[in-house]
Amino acid sequence: MMDDVSLLVSLAALFLVAVIFLWSRRRRLLAEQQKLVQQAQEMSGRRRAAAASPTSEPETVPLLPEPTVPPPAPRQADGSRLPNSLPWVGRQKALSQLALWLADPQVAVVRLLAPAGGGKSRLLQHWGEQMTTTHALTVRHCQQSESLSELLSTLAQQPAVFLMDEADGMIATQAEGGDWQNRLLVLSVSQTKEDAVPVLTLEPFRENEAMQLLHELGVRGKFADLRPLVKGLRGHPLLLTLFARMISVYYQGNLANSAQLAPLWEAAPPEQQLQRLLQHYASAIWPAPASHWPLLQTLARQEAGAVPDAESPESVELQQAGWLQPHSSALHPWVRHHLRE
Repeated sequence: MMDDVSLLVSLAALFLVAVIFLWSRRRRLLAEQQKLVQQAQEMSGRRRAAAASPTSEPETVPLLPEPTVPPPAPRQADGSRLPNSLPWVGRQKALSQLALWLADPQVAVVRLLAPAGGGKSRLLQHWGEQMTTTHALTVRHCQQSESLSELLSTLAQQPAVFLMDEADGMIATQAEGGDWQNRLLVLSVSQTKEDAVPVLTLEPFRENEAMQLLHELGVRGKFADLRPLVKGLRGHPLLLTLFARMISVYYQGNLANSAQLAPLWEAAPPEQQLQRLLQHYASAIWPAPASHWPLLQTLARQEAGAVPDAESPESVELQQAGWLQPHSSALHPWVRHHLRE
């Protein structure tokens, strides 16, 4: 009996403790809730007062002025970063096609087609060098001044490959597509009708080829950094070479050093991009009275030939910058035409 009474007393005590705990907890929760309501009312009152006040102004944070970063100043020419000769990139498909035509006795004439600065002269140079080591043929770079009939007469006497750069005037086919500057390759002595002459069209460099060219010309940078340059110039071989040479020679090959120059290679017609590049040289790299410009103007007004002083500092720097070929006075025809205007 006593055990039952003790059990009831214990249960009653536990119940009383639980009631006291729950009651005290409820009081704390009610107090916290009342405090939160009071704070919300005070904040609401301050907002209404601020909205009603005609002199209230939103808090403002003073803006710092935009820092102005001047375009990077080019340093003295550094040609040590450049290869001794222009690197060869891509064009394997074109070389394979030329090899097939060279082996075909039915093919005598091939026309090479690409926009100005599209890599025609470079392909002729590279292919000619290849043939001198792989074929027992006479390989000859012809001039526009040479007579086509005399060249054909020479071909009748011996197997040879004639490479004719800027052949439009020689073959009198300048009516349409003159801006593309057709090039003529005479590959053997057999004759073909003009409408049967095969045409090899050179496409712009693909993105990976353009990237390779930039790297081999000494331009450093991550893929994401180089992509705007490649995209803006749209795979144009000569423009890629000239811009890469400028960055390598005058901006230490680091694209980050020339980030302010990005407007120069924004997408535009190639002629406009070349004009931008020339203007940048005139304003920032070779400003007047730099003696580079008289030399360029002299070269632009004459065909490729002897320079008054091919080893002068100006001539060497023009070669380093890509305007002249190494140990040459030859301006690219497109650049020569542009400087004459």
